[in-house]
Amino acid sequence: MTTTPTPSGHYALAVRRGDWLFVAGQTGEDALGDLGDLAEQTGGAVANIAAVLAAHGATLDDVVRMTCYLVGLPDPGVFTEFDRAYSASLGDRHPARTTVGVAGLPAGELIEIEATAVIPG
Repeated sequence: MTTTPTPSGHYALAVRRGDWLFVAGQTGEDALGDLGDLAEQTGGAVANIAAVLAAHGATLDDVVRMTCYLVGLPDPGVFTEFDRAYSASLGDRHPARTTVGVAGLPAGELIEIEATAVIPG
């Protein structure tokens, strides 16, 4: 069983308004707070999003958009590594995506991903 991550600041992991669920940015830290390489962090961030979605009765299939904040751009090798891991984590799912290069993230993470989902009913 996957547990939801713990917020590291003054924010909600997700907020639901009607059929919309807005998931706060998730990093790839594991339950012990450990970070791996970019591929591991990307997979971990998607897994953390899936856990938050599950807590609200949703799945990755309900995600319509993701915004990814990535350290290391514009290096094309960094983007390629990220895109491979992202694709592996999402499988056949293809939500709309924006990828933004950032100078850094709060705890030295390489990736943070936020998601928007639509949950009917």
